[in-house]
Amino acid sequence: GSVAALSKQWTNTPWVMLLVFSLGLVVIGRQKRLHLVFTYVSSFVALSFVRTAITGVPVWVEVGQVLGAAFQLFIFFMITDPRTTPGTRRGRIAYAMTVAGFDHLFRMLRNQNAPFFALLVTSPLALLIESRLADLKRRSEEPGDLPATARPGIARPGVPPVEGPA
Repeated sequence: GSVAALSKQWTNTPWVMLLVFSLGLVVIGRQKRLHLVFTYVSSFVALSFVRTAITGVPVWVEVGQVLGAAFQLFIFFMITDPRTTPGTRRGRIAYAMTVAGFDHLFRMLRNQNAPFFALLVTSPLALLIESRLADLKRRSEEPGDLPATARPGIARPGVPPVEGPA
């Protein structure tokens, strides 16, 4: 069986690849999000070896996609979008690995647009998880979660207030 490759709409001429790669490094480097790119590429390459083992497609066919301009546009300007990626470094690393995992799954299903569908699934999931984690953190920091006797200076009927630190 074969596995879907990234579209060849963008040429693979060296000057286009060099231009996209250079711009990507500058822009993402300035945003301090290169860890996201490196994590995705590392995960993609590792999963390329898995796809090769499963399908028998030569590993260089799988890994070679990293050199294409379309792949570079994807890694530098799509998965790094600040509005759709988690706010923490750890979250972004998990996000990049998850995008690579869904990309792998969609490629195994022979989907030509695997990276884009991977983003379609992963971005809302990541934002939902981050939102829920922020809610849990906020709730754990609310003073209403503490018993009345543990809150300095708060009087409750029938419960004497606890004196706070002087």
